[in-house]
Amino acid sequence: KIMYSNSFYNYKSKSSTSTLSSISVFIEFIAKNLHKKRYSDCVDIGGNDSLLLENLKIKNVNKYLIDPVAHSDSKKIKIFKKLLENINLNIKCNTPDIILCRHTLEHVEDTKVFLKKLYSETSNDCIYFFEVPSLDLMLQKYRFDTIMHQHINYFHEDSIRNMLSINNFKLINLYNYHQGPCGGSIMFCFKKDITTTKKFKFKRNNDRLKKFKSNYIFFLKQMKLMENLINKSESKIYLFGASLMLSNLLYFLKINDKKIINLLDDDLNKHNKSYKNVKHRIKHPSKIKVEKNSSFLITSAESSRKIYNRLQKFVPSKIFNLIIT
Repeated sequence: KIMYSNSFYNYKSKSSTSTLSSISVFIEFIAKNLHKKRYSDCVDIGGNDSLLLENLKIKNVNKYLIDPVAHSDSKKIKIFKKLLENINLNIKCNTPDIILCRHTLEHVEDTKVFLKKLYSETSNDCIYFFEVPSLDLMLQKYRFDTIMHQHINYFHEDSIRNMLSINNFKLINLYNYHQGPCGGSIMFCFKKDITTTKKFKFKRNNDRLKKFKSNYIFFLKQMKLMENLINKSESKIYLFGASLMLSNLLYFLKINDKKIINLLDDDLNKHNKSYKNVKHRIKHPSKIKVEKNSSFLITSAESSRKIYNRLQKFVPSKIFNLIIT
């Protein structure tokens, strides 16, 4: 809980261009799956600075944001700076009929308690829209740098179906978003299963566990290979891309600090800011002289293609890219 207080959690959705892009895809998913009926009350759980709610266009709907670090520029959104467990949705949010929960469930310690509360404090015809990181897409793309202590749960399609079934919900639709955060995400919507007693039969997939182990070993080998290439290279490098996962990435990729010239990012808001456990401050390319024919390491996997094209303006000598296929 302390981790998500204003003192310890400074991330804002609106400061990230990639988050805005991902949210637009989530809004499209919502629009495709909303029934043609009148909705009255919409709650976003874990909505940060209300970027999702401010961009969601549903007529005549009351909007509520529940998040310990909640903030909104819109006076039409009612804010509760609390955890869901400390809010009665029936009383405070008028028994909502739309629930949004994007990249929050992976942080929840007890999903059963979380979903039980939603079941009991929402309307019978409520529709729920969730997005979580995809374990299978993470494995497919070797994104082990996205595993972090803040993520208590990792989901795949079968685990989502099982979780919903044992909590008396039924899945309406599911979409694998390959460009989503953490290597890719799963968007899914569901409703209460009031009549059906048949439960989803979950079978543990040992092949997934084997794949996890083998892919992780391969990932470590690739990190070691890249580390050796950079450390033994005659030239120094610029890191390009001050991503959220940078410190995780550099944990696996032990580059000699003397090899790094600067950490670059095109976001002016990040200029001269720093990570707690990364020695180099972030620099905007316009604020320093970036030598032509330099070497670069792309350090933001989500923006890899965009950064690669951007680096051509510097006439690079070498571009190191950590994308594993």
